[in-house]
Amino acid sequence: MLRRARILEVYEVRRGLEVEAARLAASRSDPAGLRELDELLAHRQELVGAATETFVDADLKFHREVIALAGNTLLTELYDQFHEPLRGALIALVDCEPDLPDTSGDHAALLAALHAADPDRAAQATADHFNIVIDMLRKK
Repeated sequence: MLRRARILEVYEVRRGLEVEAARLAASRSDPAGLRELDELLAHRQELVGAATETFVDADLKFHREVIALAGNTLLTELYDQFHEPLRGALIALVDCEPDLPDTSGDHAALLAALHAADPDRAAQATADHFNIVIDMLRKK
């Protein structure tokens, strides 16, 4: 299992990448991309309580689509290179943290901000999402 400190490091990097991606995606998304995000989030929600790896993969597909909608190829390449450490950290986190908060509302807030084409709201929703987990990891 990954050490808690390593999971925290992964989440700190993830927050930096995804906050900027959300900001960019809010101003660059197209209707087709937003429909895809709607479907990916619905699928993620259906898998709450499913096997950890299945749920994590659905969650990462949603976040990867936000990255893609940012329209920045370098950001996408960085995120793709980061995928395996991120996936491992998420699986470890879900498996080992019984008090992990439900982040469904955070995902919905991000999606609403993207639909509203509001970069500041999208960035804030994303930061709030990651700050909950980061704060939890720092306290333990």
